[in-house]
Amino acid sequence: MKTFRQFLSEEITMDIEDHMTALGYKFLGGGVDQYAYLEPSTGKVLKIFGSSDEVNSGGMSEGHRMFRTFYKFCQARPNNPFLPKFDGWTQFKYDGRHYLQIRMERLQHLPERANHMLDDFVQTASGYHGSFTGYLAAHDGDDGNDYNHESIDDSLSEMILLLGEDGCNLFFKTIRQLADIAQAKDYMLDLHPANFMNRNDGTPVIVDPW
Repeated sequence: MKTFRQFLSEEITMDIEDHMTALGYKFLGGGVDQYAYLEPSTGKVLKIFGSSDEVNSGGMSEGHRMFRTFYKFCQARPNNPFLPKFDGWTQFKYDGRHYLQIRMERLQHLPERANHMLDDFVQTASGYHGSFTGYLAAHDGDDGNDYNHESIDDSLSEMILLLGEDGCNLFFKTIRQLADIAQAKDYMLDLHPANFMNRNDGTPVIVDPW
């Protein structure tokens, strides 16, 4: 089997699914212009993103650039348990369209309890005067990084039960950093349970923040 960097470099000539199947990859699922494949030799996942909007001179669409920003954010924080572990990226063309592919650890869907807790938290935060960012600001601690222990609501209490106090501090800090990037780059913060996945140890992982 060819390595990650070898098998998709600049352009492929057959249907993506046929191409990946021929290389021994197993289709895991997909969405709008997205595909996920299991790499049998490593157990890692290859995510492929299409381009539904205009691309720049480097072949990157706005969606690609957003995910590259997230990729770099995660790579700079390798010990943050709430971020996915990525292992390389590259680009290719098929049928005149540009694609971005990223290799990452394999994660699982959220268990029901974590899904429910995250949903309550996100619904509460998003509904805070219509602004997730406003909720984060109102619940920041004095150092601006973690949550304010004096302003704990029911949904935040549930998150503390799920993550522990130290975990909740880091979780809040991570979301605040992602929200700051979204504001600076005019992205839309898009955190909801469908954009989280789960490690085998029960840690919720942010997989698509914008």
